[in-house]
Amino acid sequence: MLVLAVERGLRAVILIGIALILLTHVHTDWADAARRLVARAGLDPSGNETGKFISSLTTVGPRQAARDGVVGLAYGALEAVEAVRLWRRRVWAEYLIVRLARSRHRNQKQRSWN
Repeated sequence: MLVLAVERGLRAVILIGIALILLTHVHTDWADAARRLVARAGLDPSGNETGKFISSLTTVGPRQAARDGVVGLAYGALEAVEAVRLWRRRVWAEYLIVRLARSRHRNQKQRSWN
């Protein structure tokens, strides 16, 4: 259970960090930022998969960035609570993991049908 708690804690830190970046930089051109990052990493920004990813970022506007930041912050907070409770070996945290896993599975199944 402790390994799972550490994993949830790391996930919470990453989610909260990305959410804060989105919330504090809502007017950023994310496609241009991704293009520069990919080029700096030595990859081809117009490559097959990276090009698709970068082109999907062109639709991210300030409103969507703010909304995604708030959702990421809330989800990161949930992950942090779950990590603390798993670390303390609380039974309800294990129940929460099972419930979240089922809802994620259900959401993914619904997306694949649409």
